[in-house]
Amino acid sequence: MIANFQKGPAPWLILLAVAVLGLVMFFKLNSTSNVYNSLRIKNLMDEARSQAQVYFESQTPRAYTASTMLLPAPFCSGDMFYGNFTNNLSSLTGSASAWPRGTTLSCQATALQFAISASLPPGDGPGETANTWCVDSSGKSIWIKNHLVVGDTNCN
Repeated sequence: MIANFQKGPAPWLILLAVAVLGLVMFFKLNSTSNVYNSLRIKNLMDEARSQAQVYFESQTPRAYTASTMLLPAPFCSGDMFYGNFTNNLSSLTGSASAWPRGTTLSCQATALQFAISASLPPGDGPGETANTWCVDSSGKSIWIKNHLVVGDTNCN
């Protein structure tokens, strides 16, 4: 009598399926991480705008402290944004540890206006053309194509 054995799938086919599933999960988790970091950056930017308003209201006379940055960096420079840790704005913008890894900031202020831009994870933004989030003293909270330049206190 001849035994009738059926073969299962080849071992290499099982390994291929596991590898494909692993790659799909890797890219899915990476995408989820970017979405989370993007939302976290936008939340921190809204908090920074609120704290800048508190800073403005606490000054006598009411004003922001003029500050400019030549290039985006992991944290902001200028008295309003860095070094004065008695206000919560400095604890947000004056420290790279508050932001997701790789985020760069540009903080600009005059006595009456301010704006802050933060880089977003790759691939975020409308049509992937604008990868920077901006908030300013007029209440804007929008995507912009590039970081703020020296003295730019409006999200355009």
